[in-house]
Amino acid sequence: MKLINEKLNIGFSRDGDKLGNLGVGKIVQIKNWLDGQGIINYEINDDFSIDVNQTVNIDKHADGNLPYYIQFNEINGNFYSRYNGMTSLKGFPRIVLGDCNVQYNPIKSLEYAPNEIHGAFDVRQTEVPKEEYLKFRKLGRAKDGIMR
Repeated sequence: MKLINEKLNIGFSRDGDKLGNLGVGKIVQIKNWLDGQGIINYEINDDFSIDVNQTVNIDKHADGNLPYYIQFNEINGNFYSRYNGMTSLKGFPRIVLGDCNVQYNPIKSLEYAPNEIHGAFDVRQTEVPKEEYLKFRKLGRAKDGIMR
């Protein structure tokens, strides 16, 4: 019986992503989505959030809101998500070290917007109320910004 157990456990770790070892699971979903978007310089954190060391451009690629399993953490570059038909910023990065641009999406709220944007935050051609945007800026969550 010992021989059988050893053979069955090859490739599996006690603490690892058991579904990932089978080529399925959350990490595999995340990797497949990122690879499909051309995002190659990334790290998936223990909480499944994603740090990216490059500009992320998912213009006309996301086809609506981000998938439920995508949660960006920190982007070391710009973050562009224009023309996607997004209605929510859920899954958006918590920190963007460059600009963040969500133009031409029917977004009505800045809920889930990044906590820090070190560059400009462009919300032109969205449905975000001016008052909400001004409050966002007043809180110092974006260095600069563009609206309508």
